[in-house]
Amino acid sequence: MHFPFIYFQLVLTSLQVCFIIYFLKKEGEIMAINFDSPVPIYLQLANLIEEEIISGKLKEGDKIFSENIFSGMYGVSRLTVRHALEELIKKGYIIKKKGSGSFVSYNPKKQVSIFDFLGVTEAFDRENIELKKIFIDKLITKKIFDRNNPFYEKEVYYFSRLDIANDIRIIFEKFYFDREMFKNLEKFNLENVKISEITEKEYFLKPTKIKQNFKAILSDDYIEKIFNLKNKKTLLFLKREIFFGEKRGIYSEIFIDTDKFDFYQEIRR
Repeated sequence: MHFPFIYFQLVLTSLQVCFIIYFLKKEGEIMAINFDSPVPIYLQLANLIEEEIISGKLKEGDKIFSENIFSGMYGVSRLTVRHALEELIKKGYIIKKKGSGSFVSYNPKKQVSIFDFLGVTEAFDRENIELKKIFIDKLITKKIFDRNNPFYEKEVYYFSRLDIANDIRIIFEKFYFDREMFKNLEKFNLENVKISEITEKEYFLKPTKIKQNFKAILSDDYIEKIFNLKNKKTLLFLKREIFFGEKRGIYSEIFIDTDKFDFYQEIRR
């Protein structure tokens, strides 16, 4: 009896699938689907695969299992698997390559503690991320007429700069310094210096308290120009007041593009 070649291919593929499923189950690598859960099965499967990607078990560029293998692993239909993979494609975790299969496209963001006590530059330094700083407004003295600024009706030192990481515009900061506390600030090169170094090494001041407010805002024309944006975009906006003793010494407004980095706050007891 003669069998078509395609028959042997199908038998071989089935044996491969069975072997992979047996091995994974033996190693305890397969998480269970809860068939009694109100969460749709395809979403449960999508979430399980997503966890594998986020945890780093599946890395950028890795090929993921076929619909057949996932179907056998979890005891679900190929249609359910297809819906799960489509969900992951929509969320940007995987991509499909015609004739090749599905591949991980997720590149996890670096995490940075933007609410660091010392400042933005120090937070990036700890993660070994180099920031290039560019002046937008060079240091000047000016009187503040914005009632929302805590230095309202006072003369301050002001400058602004843009932080760039890996050629991407990440943070735009506006700084306001108390002129009495930071006399002769103009003699320092502020473009690339850490603010904490200036305050501690040159003025012998250490922060005693930091007050921060933050919210999401929609970019305006000015901010879009700074970040080189083509369209409106939601940014993280942070107001920071730094106190030395009981006196406010520095106020800053910080605009953050969160696309490439995850910013977090760590609270310890």
